[in-house]
Amino acid sequence: MRLIKELRGTKQTLYTCFLRIETNVYAFIFLRLRSIRFLCLVALTLPPVSTSIVLLTLRAIDWMREQRAAKTSQHFVALSPQLPWYFRLARGQEAPTTMKVTELGFTISLLRTIFVFNHVASVLGGVYDVADRHKGSDFLTGFRFEALGSADPTHGRVDYVDGKTAAAMNLTFATEDSMIIKVDSTKKLDPSGPGRPSVRLRSTNEYTTFVVVAHLTHMPQGCGTWPALWTLTSTDNWPAEGEIDIMEGTNDLGPNAMTLHTSSGCMMPHVRPQAGTTNSTDCNAFINFNQGCSVQSGNPKSFGPSFNKAGGGWVAAERSNDSISVWFWSSGDPNVPKSVSGWESKVDTSTFGNPDAFFPNTFCDIPSHFGPQNIVIDCTLCGDLASVTYATAGCPGDCVDFVNTLPEAFVDAYWEFKSITVYT
Repeated sequence: MRLIKELRGTKQTLYTCFLRIETNVYAFIFLRLRSIRFLCLVALTLPPVSTSIVLLTLRAIDWMREQRAAKTSQHFVALSPQLPWYFRLARGQEAPTTMKVTELGFTISLLRTIFVFNHVASVLGGVYDVADRHKGSDFLTGFRFEALGSADPTHGRVDYVDGKTAAAMNLTFATEDSMIIKVDSTKKLDPSGPGRPSVRLRSTNEYTTFVVVAHLTHMPQGCGTWPALWTLTSTDNWPAEGEIDIMEGTNDLGPNAMTLHTSSGCMMPHVRPQAGTTNSTDCNAFINFNQGCSVQSGNPKSFGPSFNKAGGGWVAAERSNDSISVWFWSSGDPNVPKSVSGWESKVDTSTFGNPDAFFPNTFCDIPSHFGPQNIVIDCTLCGDLASVTYATAGCPGDCVDFVNTLPEAFVDAYWEFKSITVYT
């Protein structure tokens, strides 16, 4: 059931509140306009919260509306009705059912319920300590080259090379404060031979609950490209132990797409507290052509040429047992947290603000769907996804032919990282 209310304030501010219950078990009872308005205004100021908290809040409101309609309360204080579960927890006994509910009592209870959940929401998120930091000439010490050759799992027209070959071809090199990771842009390819040389890196350490913060000034762009910064299970048990796509897209088609891929049984609510737009809600990699549950950023500077023109930015992802979140701040964004931009030893994700993508555990048990993860950086060409979107992006001819014959088209197909920091 959906409730969509557009509420216009005195300052001509448009507030849109999307409240949706993804279950048939509980019925949502409509609040009067002033209550909806207040709830929406509060919701817009809250940090990201688990949808389970939102649903629990709605259950509380439903119950109080029913009690008010019945003119009775299950509580001992007439002016301050309490939920039965709260009464049992506080008093150690079943709640009485004889007291009347007044207008003031209901209002006080509603405000108190919202305040309680506001407080709970405000302390969600976590504090993490720095575990690994990779930058400049030390960047590659935390990663290993995955020399898959042409055996790209996504069937791209690439040849993933080893570290020695990458260095010899100048596909990876470091400055004092940056790490460059490139696709070859020098040679034409034999159509029957290996693909275009590229690099795929995987972190040597794996992480279970963590925050990863990447500061980039450039990402691969151009027709045929499919760059990705993501995390993947350290075993061959994919997708049973999950995949988190932090930055991904094809053929310069932005904004950034953030996606989870899992085994069956992991679903996302369509409407949830996030800045991005939900594209799909079933994370199961075995259906919908492995679309996963995807969210597209609302920030046009989060991917491709627009990202590069803006000077890059910071992307952060948190994986906890309660949720997975992704944030993006463009270069020069005054809202980037100091702990993110300042390479501090701790981060507190409750200060990060509304995420671009929020994946709660409401209908997905995250610990059972996500095992320990490695960080992966790559750029494939064409393949399962980029070949499909190639024509849509207005790219010329055939994707594979383009990759084979136009090496100069990949001059801008490179990553430039200022740093990657992992907190646990």
